Amino acid sequence: MVNDPDIILYSEVGENILENSVRYHCPISAVINIEKQLTKSFKRKIWQYHLGDYDLFKNELLKINWDTLIDNQNINTAAVNITEKILEAAEKSIPNKPVQSSVDDSNTVLPILEYDEIKKLEELIISEQDVEDVLVNLDISKATGPDLISPRLLRSAATVYRA
Repeated sequence: MVNDPDIILYSEVGENILENSVRYHCPISAVINIEKQLTKSFKRKIWQYHLGDYDLFKNELLKINWDTLIDNQNINTAAVNITEKILEAAEKSIPNKPVQSSVDDSNTVLPILEYDEIKKLEELIISEQDVEDVLVNLDISKATGPDLISPRLLRSAATVYRA
């Protein structure tokens, strides 16, 4: 930076600010010519949950054949399919508006789960009531996860998801 004469426009060394017997400290000041880099902006949606039609949201979810969303028991494909359907239902029933943000949340792809035969879970029993109990107790003030599904959407349709 100091070797480029176009960057340093002016510099000076001031008078010693401490007694000479203590230390020799001189302030150095400079005017530099560096352009501020523009912050990249990203498009995102702001959901207006307070204006949402949650009956329509539940009805849209009830139209979904959830069994067809599970692709040969591939958990990664199932997660993507389910997320897409929930967000499609939300799009139809909850107003949203596009905004520009300096936060890049476009990396919303869920992590791919690697299958490890050693740690394979042979059986897991989760009842419909277990699902509903978890969903109705979600804290709707929390932020969305990487799938962009708000806890408010999950809790509002807990009875639909449980089936």
